[in-house]
Amino acid sequence: MEVALAGVRGGVALGALVVVLHGADAMAHGEPLAFPPSLTTEQDRIDWLAAEADEAARAVEAEAEKPLPQQREALYRDVLARGADLLRLVDTIVGRASRLRARVDTTLTEARAGVERITNGRLRIGMSPEQVREIRGAPSRIALTTTAGGVRQHWHYGMTRLSFDGGYLVEIVLILTPER
Repeated sequence: MEVALAGVRGGVALGALVVVLHGADAMAHGEPLAFPPSLTTEQDRIDWLAAEADEAARAVEAEAEKPLPQQREALYRDVLARGADLLRLVDTIVGRASRLRARVDTTLTEARAGVERITNGRLRIGMSPEQVREIRGAPSRIALTTTAGGVRQHWHYGMTRLSFDGGYLVEIVLILTPER
């Protein structure tokens, strides 16, 4: 699935409700997330992880509903850190709770997309490659496509593909599913 942002000034935004996540204090202090000692059974741990995953997903969804200029990159990055901890804990569960892992993976993908939208929000169609490099830095890879009008460059940054035609940015594409 792709969301093309060519020429679009608005967009969906992700927000900052990470503070309401259980254990957000531990995250703020850089301590790894751990199961509360009161959780004694596997089912208790699964239920707790599910609640944590749901809270993270709600935070990302609430942020995404905000206008792009109001979205906070820090919230997305906090959710990404929290999600990594949740995945680590999911892996300690007997049977690995695959559905729970998938829920956390989906939330992490949405949080990464939020970071990309915020970063891409500073880009404008018509920018030169130099202007884009000032904002995004060097791309992870560059691909070329030959068209009837000439050669088009595609710069790749994480989940984002930027296309240049005639030396100017003509398309910003956020890729939400892996390319095959």
